Amino acid sequence: MAHIKIPIEIEPIYIALVTDVERLHVKWNMYCQLYVSGEEIVDLLNSSAGGFFGVCQDIWGGDIISTISRLTDPGQMGRGKNKKDNLSLEKLVKSIDGVKFPELKDEIGRLLTDSESKCRSIRMFRHKCLGHNDLSTRLQGKANPLPVPTREEVEDALESIREVMNSIPRFFGNSHLATVNYGCTSPPYDGKALIARLLEAKRAKGQS
Repeated sequence: MAHIKIPIEIEPIYIALVTDVERLHVKWNMYCQLYVSGEEIVDLLNSSAGGFFGVCQDIWGGDIISTISRLTDPGQMGRGKNKKDNLSLEKLVKSIDGVKFPELKDEIGRLLTDSESKCRSIRMFRHKCLGHNDLSTRLQGKANPLPVPTREEVEDALESIREVMNSIPRFFGNSHLATVNYGCTSPPYDGKALIARLLEAKRAKGQS
């Protein structure tokens, strides 16, 4: 496909979402490096500062769930004068002119529907446990707890979000808007760097 200049009504929303989705993947990658990389790493964190890393896990996990939920929020909320636009995948889809770009509109609409389905359990957890303090959920306690989203559910949600996002550069064929390999986004000093420092400290302590 020949390169087509991305329309001005789409580009600002897309670029802003790229930043959010990249940041989300950075957080998720580091979360996995620390908390879902095996018992040896978990034991290292617990022996180093278990209380601190436990609180970090709660805050970090909640932020990831909240970010996924915000990305899949409606494009607009409220009524009348109280209407507010959200920076979300739906807002991106609605910014596309279906008359000018019917193929893109159909494809990204289908991908959005799939993403909303895969994010449903995550959004439910955000709604009942993070965005609000749902009374019945709290009072049921251990008897019937709301399931915490699993790693597989988060991975599926992230994959579906990537599919929506990358449909834009795939369609327009713009070299400066190449598809983003969000999963490889990682800063130089990540969870692995922290683990290495903790292991060094543990070895030094054993030698003293």
